[in-house]
Amino acid sequence: MRLANVPCNLLTGNSYFLENLLKAGMDPDMGDSRGRTPLHIAASKGYEDCVLVLLNHACNIHIQDMDGNTPLWDAIAAKHHKIFNLLHQCACVSNPNTSVDLLCLAAKRNDLSTMKERLKHGLSIDFENHEGLTALQIALAGNHDDMVNLLVMNGASIEKANLKGIGVRKIKEI
Repeated sequence: MRLANVPCNLLTGNSYFLENLLKAGMDPDMGDSRGRTPLHIAASKGYEDCVLVLLNHACNIHIQDMDGNTPLWDAIAAKHHKIFNLLHQCACVSNPNTSVDLLCLAAKRNDLSTMKERLKHGLSIDFENHEGLTALQIALAGNHDDMVNLLVMNGASIEKANLKGIGVRKIKEI
C-alpha cells in the first residue's frame, strides 16, 4: 500500500502519528469512500492537535465530502467551538464569504441546531451570499417556518428579506 493512499479512517487523534504519515507522503486531502478527509474527521471528532498538524501541512479547508459538508461545517455541527473558530479564521482568509455561506447552508438545509451554533459565534445574519440572498430569504424560499422564526428572533432584517412582499406576508402568517 502506498502511503499516499492511507485511508483517513486511521485518524485516531494521535497527532504525532499523523505528522509522521504526512511527512512520509500521505496526501492530507485524500478522502475515504464518503469523501471525508483527515480534516473532516479531526474536526468532527474534536482532535484539535490533528487539525493544527493538517493545517500546517496545507490541507484544503474548503474541501467538501459527498454530502457537501466541509470540515468547518463538521466542527460546528459537532459543537467543537475551538476548532470551528480556528478553521473559520483560516477559511475567511481565503474566502471572505465563508460566514454568510455557512448561515445560508444551514438555512437551506433547515438545520436549526447548526444555525443556533453559528449564531452563537456572532456570524452576521443579514449578509448576502454569492447569489445575493440572505439566510432569511433562503429559509423563506424553502418554507422553513421554524428557521424563519429563529432568524427573525435573532435580528434578521425583514425589510432586507422582502422579496416583492413575499417575505413580510410569509412572516406575518407564521
